[in-house]
Amino acid sequence: MRTILTKDSQAYRVLALVALSGECAEESLTLLLPQESYRQKVLRRLLEERLLSKYQKDGVKGYRLMRKGKETLLQLEWERFSFYLADGADFSMRRAGLTQRQRQHCISEILAIMERAEILMDRSKKQPIFENIPKQSGELSQDAFFHPKEVKAQADFTRKIISSKMTGVLLSQAEVWLCYNMQAAVPKWFETVENRADILIQSILRSKQLCFNGTNALLFGRGMQQAVQCLEDAKMRVTILNAPFQRFCFIPLDENGILLLKLMYDAEAYQSLLAVLAEDLQQKEEQPFIIQDGYNQNGHPTLICVDCDLKRLIQFQTQLSYLGVQGEVICFDFQKEAIEKYCGEQTKISTVNLETVRKNFLADK
Repeated sequence: MRTILTKDSQAYRVLALVALSGECAEESLTLLLPQESYRQKVLRRLLEERLLSKYQKDGVKGYRLMRKGKETLLQLEWERFSFYLADGADFSMRRAGLTQRQRQHCISEILAIMERAEILMDRSKKQPIFENIPKQSGELSQDAFFHPKEVKAQADFTRKIISSKMTGVLLSQAEVWLCYNMQAAVPKWFETVENRADILIQSILRSKQLCFNGTNALLFGRGMQQAVQCLEDAKMRVTILNAPFQRFCFIPLDENGILLLKLMYDAEAYQSLLAVLAEDLQQKEEQPFIIQDGYNQNGHPTLICVDCDLKRLIQFQTQLSYLGVQGEVICFDFQKEAIEKYCGEQTKISTVNLETVRKNFLADK
């Protein structure tokens, strides 16, 4: 029986993810549709009807759209998908080598977690921030995620940031986030290229009269163990500290990461949570200067690190070690093991239950 594609169907979500990626990784589809039996049912139907194909080369497996799948999406939503599919726009994707295919897989994982976090990605509904339109209102009308292909659409900028590992830009009313996917290892970070990408993104935003106080980085990985790898790698620690980003936050590509991303993206809910966590902390001006959010009942400097800001955590722990004092880090329960492994016995780790936070701060979202 032929599948009837509607815009609210899971089959449509899968096809859309593959269309925006070029080639979609297995891990991305697992993140998009976590229930295995249902996911396999949807994929089997799409493969049988030749909307989707499974591709394998150089030991790397992925999913690609077939001609029928492209035509179906373009017929359903031309404005959304023409940028990625029409007039051979996906030709370079289909002919990509291993390195480019792996990048497409990285992008597909980021798109999947943004979709699960219910962040706007539909190009036809977003402000044309990264298009050659000279003037806009100077206000961001809607929070949204911008695909790296959208970001690099301006010819003047493409060649300058073509080597960037950036996998998209997340814009909210309050902040700018450059997104990176480290996949399964500590990322190879090319400081000059990424600094240039940051400068050019800020330049584009200023040209559209959009003003933000600096930029931040979201580093996505397969699990919290990869956060430990970044923290324990001396070169990566220096990279994080030297990066121009005000915050350098780690988000795992799993269910915990989806909830964390939702929370951080909701400025009101996030600030409310921080206020609650800081209620019992004291401020003591006579204490030696150290990065902190206050002092606990024992007078120890305390860092609220529910956003897993690696940059701030490294600075905090370095200062504790230099001053020879004890401290406390407040984080989510799923982050505890990774942060505890980096901080050691010198620092007390207190946890907040993520599910409790979801019920109290995100239940009505």
